[in-house]
Amino acid sequence: MSNSKRLQTKKSALKLGIVNPEKNPVFIDYITFAINQINDYEIQFEWLGLWLKKAGLTISTKRATKPINYDIALLICVTENPLQFCGSIKYSEQYQRVMVELSGDGCAMLEKFDNYHWLISYTGQINIDLKRVDLAHDDYLGRFTIEAVDKAYCRGNFNSDTGVRPEKTNWGNPKDGRTRYIGARTAYKKTCIYEKGKEVGAKDRPNWMRYEVRFRSNGRDKIPKEMLLNRHQYFFSAHPKVFKRFTESAEYYPVVYRKSLEYACSIGSSLQHSRKQYGYINNEAFKLFGVDGAREILTREGHSKSTTRLPFITDEYLIRVFGDQIKNIAIDKD
Repeated sequence: MSNSKRLQTKKSALKLGIVNPEKNPVFIDYITFAINQINDYEIQFEWLGLWLKKAGLTISTKRATKPINYDIALLICVTENPLQFCGSIKYSEQYQRVMVELSGDGCAMLEKFDNYHWLISYTGQINIDLKRVDLAHDDYLGRFTIEAVDKAYCRGNFNSDTGVRPEKTNWGNPKDGRTRYIGARTAYKKTCIYEKGKEVGAKDRPNWMRYEVRFRSNGRDKIPKEMLLNRHQYFFSAHPKVFKRFTESAEYYPVVYRKSLEYACSIGSSLQHSRKQYGYINNEAFKLFGVDGAREILTREGHSKSTTRLPFITDEYLIRVFGDQIKNIAIDKD
């Protein structure tokens, strides 16, 4: 990214260079990296497994989808919930390569563990290449709406330095949430902007927007390793004319807040469905068997595949910060 322009605001030319690294408003939402020149994959898997375990992740025995010319592919899961998969690890004897993939939940576990310090240090090795990195920022006030995205695109604000207009794809609807993809599928840089609040049913945050810039290494462009540390610089300079409107107002939210909010919306929607579909039956159970008896009949221990909670999301925090929101979603009458 050495040839890309660095965004400089009118108020401070050094604004992007002095972001507190411990409170960066831009987070990693997905990452894939390749470890090359690996002859003994078992040792590499074991070593990676020890580090992932410290962050609350485990290399599962369940098999992941195996790409062509790869010999082994295993899923990575949350240690406390083996059904919560958040990545994969693969090995190719032909390429002598280990490929590690972490989804949004996997990246969140690393952020909570040590704010990506281990990830940044480990991927800095000379035999490791970044294959894909998704940088994201959540704007709960919706400073840059879908309508603004469409206008900015028409005005050429997403155009490259050479004036080339990128591809644009529209998805969704105003009720359930709209998405705008800027950039070709195989491009080095592809931007995804969508109405996150509507997507997850956040009644108290209807203007919640998520902006993602997805970098994918290809034959011409490589992802620089400094991107993981200087996330804000690479994110905001991806589209300077577009993102400048909230560069200085971008707020940092800890991973516990972000993931707890997403879980609160998820559990609220599940409770709403349960209330609408089984509310009468549940009420009959309470009448017949009382609170304790109905609880024994209607509840069970275990893990859910559809509604999953990361280990650092506590009951106390959910109730204190998002309790009212969960109730508002659950009892929605629309």
